[in-house]
Amino acid sequence: MSAAKRRLMIVDDHAPSRVAIRDLLGELAGAVCECTSGEEAVSRCEEFKPDFVTLGLKLTAMNGLESAQVILARWSTEIVLVTESVSAELRRAAIRVGATGCFSKNNLAALRRHFETASHGTGQA
Repeated sequence: MSAAKRRLMIVDDHAPSRVAIRDLLGELAGAVCECTSGEEAVSRCEEFKPDFVTLGLKLTAMNGLESAQVILARWSTEIVLVTESVSAELRRAAIRVGATGCFSKNNLAALRRHFETASHGTGQA
């Protein structure tokens, strides 16, 4: 599916991070939905049916890894984690729960390349 037709869900409790990701990817997506928590993302997936989800790692109550696991157990979508600091351990944890990548907020250009080209590959930044 081309990036322009993807339904993008952005999940982060930090508003400036959501804005930065929306500014970067929003023009490429067919529709955008923003959520402030993992719980909200899980509840809105049924209605919105995202093709691509960016999840912040440090969310309240349900973190990004937990949210990814719940979402992927119920819906077919591509999930990437977006966080301040990416480590090899975090990448392994992301892949274990089914995410296709893990990107640093300091290197969102890599996230954009992944969104534009990947269908279900492994993203790295």
